[in-house]
Amino acid sequence: MIGIFLDANVLFTAAHNPKGKAALVITLGHEGIFKLATSAYAREEARRNIVRKFPEGLPELTRLLVPIRIVPDNLS
Repeated sequence: MIGIFLDANVLFTAAHNPKGKAALVITLGHEGIFKLATSAYAREEARRNIVRKFPEGLPELTRLLVPIRIVPDNLS
């Protein structure tokens, strides 16, 4: 199965535009087509940007993040 790493921009965009392509990728992941992963840093950056720029999207972001695996940040 293909794994996809979701950066903060993809997470933000999916929450901001639930009918867009970024949201489709996450939906396909939720359906088992892809394995989805993100980092704690990307998750927090997406959350901060949603709160600042599009606060009404926070519930959608929270919903989207539930089944996404959190992987360690690459610090090297």
